[in-house]
Amino acid sequence: MLFSGRTATMSNFPLVDNLQFIKRVGFDGVEIALLDQHFHFVPELLEKHVMERVCSETLRLGLAPVSVSCHMNYVYDDAAFSAVQKAIARVCGYGSNILIVSNGPKQKGYFDKDEWNRLVVRTRELAKAAEDCGVLMAHEFEPGFIVGTTQELLQLMDEVNSPSLVCNLDVGHSFLCDPDPLRAIADLGDRIVHGHVDNVLRGVHRHLPPQHGDMELPQFFAALQEVDFTGALALDLYGVDYRAVASDALGYLRSLDG
Repeated sequence: MLFSGRTATMSNFPLVDNLQFIKRVGFDGVEIALLDQHFHFVPELLEKHVMERVCSETLRLGLAPVSVSCHMNYVYDDAAFSAVQKAIARVCGYGSNILIVSNGPKQKGYFDKDEWNRLVVRTRELAKAAEDCGVLMAHEFEPGFIVGTTQELLQLMDEVNSPSLVCNLDVGHSFLCDPDPLRAIADLGDRIVHGHVDNVLRGVHRHLPPQHGDMELPQFFAALQEVDFTGALALDLYGVDYRAVASDALGYLRSLDG
């Protein structure tokens, strides 16, 4: 199994410094977040000179694979939609063809046909742009979001009908949202191109280091191996000092992977 560090919660440090930290800890690859730790889009990260510098450093450090994430509510926010479009057009400048996205909370707290149709239309437009750019748009479902379960993601994939629309599987989200998360992994199969790893307490959406929580992570690793997953799992933690816990967390993940 390959494990990546995420830059998302370390935006108070220079990006190149974060890459060097991720390498020192021993991660295989990196997920570069286009948002800061407060979930604000950072357009400077899509400037050519920044991408060239970062791409050069990832190559020098031997960090691979590389993925990029842009978690924004593109369904209702036109600026967010435009930001995701821009990210799709430029993500290959980071030496990656994987852009991780999500959508946003259900506005009424339950399924709404008009909201779903708006999601499909906007996702189809983004997926077409991704096809044209040779990018895989890896959608991540989250508790309470318009796409909040594996089955909803599969439905979105069926309706959009694009080879560029794939899955970023957060195993903690699946544990919280799917009735049978291991079966959900089998249902997604080779549509999973990237993942997030953390642990959670049952019924509580709070990302914990993998050595804490109610999940039996070896079962999830085995399920991913069953579908021949060969991508990276990025350590996805919030509300903690990422730099303080990353080494122990990675060591624990390595021990589970044998």
